[in-house]
Amino acid sequence: MVERGVMFKANCVPDYGSELLGDHAYMLSISSQKGMVYINKSLGGQLVHGGNFGYNFYKVQEKYINTPTLFYNYLESQIAEKTEWKKNTSLLWDYIGRSWVEYSLMLFHSVKKNTQTRKDFFQAFNKIFSNKKMAKWKYKFYLKGYLALLFNILLYCKNKLTR
Repeated sequence: MVERGVMFKANCVPDYGSELLGDHAYMLSISSQKGMVYINKSLGGQLVHGGNFGYNFYKVQEKYINTPTLFYNYLESQIAEKTEWKKNTSLLWDYIGRSWVEYSLMLFHSVKKNTQTRKDFFQAFNKIFSNKKMAKWKYKFYLKGYLALLFNILLYCKNKLTR
């Protein structure tokens, strides 16, 4: 839920050069103006196959590489005048990193059987995660992608220790 005037002012999902994370950019920029209530509830499903937008690596390769920076730059242009911006940039990069690990895992599972596509994926993946603000998330991808059981055990332990 968002104030009607704020929603009409925003008009639509922002165009910052990529559709990827567009809905996230919309929600973050809208909520920074007057707040918003968001309930994350899945209303359907999507059949996963190579032809789906977002699952076809070669269709989204450049956007896959550029979206984290484009997303950050867009939000900076929308909400940097807020006094809290400087102290929240690391939180935003954490959000981007976490989101990009999830998206990377989805792509990885759709390309892992094709040797050449997998090689191209990891070339793009390494380019993205060479950004020092994204680097710490690279290891979470490897843990979750190759050692899922260990990842879940570590996450369980972390949650128990931090409560």
